[in-house]
Amino acid sequence: HIPIREDDVADSDSRYIAPAPQTLTEYYRHVVDCCKLSLRAVFDALTTPQALPALFGCTAGKDRTGIVAALVLSAAGVPRETVIDDYSLTAIHGAALLQKLRADGAVYADQFGLPAAWFDRMLLCEPEFMSGLLAYLDQLHGGPIGYLHAIGVRETQLARLRANLVTQY
Repeated sequence: HIPIREDDVADSDSRYIAPAPQTLTEYYRHVVDCCKLSLRAVFDALTTPQALPALFGCTAGKDRTGIVAALVLSAAGVPRETVIDDYSLTAIHGAALLQKLRADGAVYADQFGLPAAWFDRMLLCEPEFMSGLLAYLDQLHGGPIGYLHAIGVRETQLARLRANLVTQY
């Protein structure tokens, strides 16, 4: 169990990421900028011997999960377009959960002191959100692999992950 939380938040602190972002683009950038220790811990866990199969998820299965999935898929050499398409499929395969979260949105938004429209926006799974994150990683780190190296994931770990996930036909 590896919660994705800000680097300066103690393990015993149950809060995750604050303040509330205004857009998913802003939120995704915040996660990769401020949750580096958690993201590295995910890769440390995924690259230990006998780690796979593994399961990762989050409340809606699209934001923290989408970021981790994009990094894992990128590390495995999956083409960018496929990474973005995979993220976008959440709107289809996660439709029932997203619908339930939207129905509860007013309550959640009120809890955080935000308008319900904000919550609805944050439940979208548009390709441009993941595309924007990957472009951001390109700009700052030369791409997802550069980002993973920058947070301390070693090339030997990435090679192990690729070997465990990729098969040749």
